[in-house]
Amino acid sequence: MNPSNIASQASIRERVIHIIESNFFSLAGDPSVNLISTGLLDSLKVMILVAKLEQAFDVRIEAHEIDAEKMDNVDKISMLIVSRLKNE
Repeated sequence: MNPSNIASQASIRERVIHIIESNFFSLAGDPSVNLISTGLLDSLKVMILVAKLEQAFDVRIEAHEIDAEKMDNVDKISMLIVSRLKNE
């Protein structure tokens, strides 16, 4: 993997963490916590998170991508953002 891609993925991950922590709650040092399947983010909060992510990364997240399979934790969200940035 290209070192700049690794840096970019790390940067995206850190921005995702910042968005979650500044808008919802502290992850208390555990970004692997499941956000949707545990109920920490209800449907309204998920939509707010999607809007914040779209604004921060200038991407469009499709409705079929908004689920626990693709957005349940920081790493899944970061991978989704990386894939959207590659497709935009």
